[in-house]
Amino acid sequence: MGRSIPAPTTVNCELSSASWDVLPNEMRLSRTESPGARPSRDASTAPVSGGPVFQRLKEWRRKRAHADGVPAYVVFHDRTLAEIADRKCKDWADLAAISGVGPAKLERYADEILEIVARG
Repeated sequence: MGRSIPAPTTVNCELSSASWDVLPNEMRLSRTESPGARPSRDASTAPVSGGPVFQRLKEWRRKRAHADGVPAYVVFHDRTLAEIADRKCKDWADLAAISGVGPAKLERYADEILEIVARG
């Protein structure tokens, strides 16, 4: 028979949705969210935008990437643009809350993106 190892009182870790399917049944875990934590994104929570705002953001990205001489994914990934469109970002704080939008991209692209989103 195996050894009994005392469980720590608190363990911080991130688990994907697939992790919950493979954990032994004996383990008792609870799901909690840290205040201000960004939710993990897997296939079940990925943005599903395909609307006109998303399409305009993709067109803007194509032109911006060409002007900057970089591949489109360097500007933003599709998933990031879809999330911007789905959330209908209204200000820099809304954009900053999205994974893939850091300080440099906020400074570089925020005003252009917000204008596109505001036009709907």
